[in-house]
Amino acid sequence: MDQLKIDGGGVPVPVPMKFLSTWEIERTSPDCVPRWCRLKLIGLEVVRPDDLNLHGVIIAVSMKNMRRTLRSTDLALNASGKLSVALDLTFSLQYPHYLKRNGNCLQVMLQRRNRYKNKSMPGFKTLAMGHVFMDQVLQHSLSGPVPLIGKTKSGQNTVANVEVEFIDR
Repeated sequence: MDQLKIDGGGVPVPVPMKFLSTWEIERTSPDCVPRWCRLKLIGLEVVRPDDLNLHGVIIAVSMKNMRRTLRSTDLALNASGKLSVALDLTFSLQYPHYLKRNGNCLQVMLQRRNRYKNKSMPGFKTLAMGHVFMDQVLQHSLSGPVPLIGKTKSGQNTVANVEVEFIDR
């Protein structure tokens, strides 16, 4: 699946993708406020490609301690070794914002589909994960790179960076 289209000047432009989710959230607790979060990702740069098996990756977004996850389609990284991809992904999700807990954490994950001996299996393997604390986003909007940290041969290191244009609340 090709995520790039060619404009009039022959320059590849990422195809915009939008993902929306409304989830059942807890309304009984007095310290829980339902909120909306909009996250726009404009780039992915893989810093340590040797430590990962990158054929096709998926960017997934989830709130910590919630079962549901929003996932992009497969992002094909070039076989020529180009490990910087322009994206136009927008994730909009409703989440429970707890006033007295520390569970307000947005997880941005780099995943791939599970495989066993080159056969696809149901499920995903998380290669790297980054965290955004929504308490800080409530104070001011966030933009810039979010480091994705994964297990490598030499321990836990930054494996990739996702460039975030904005996170609104």
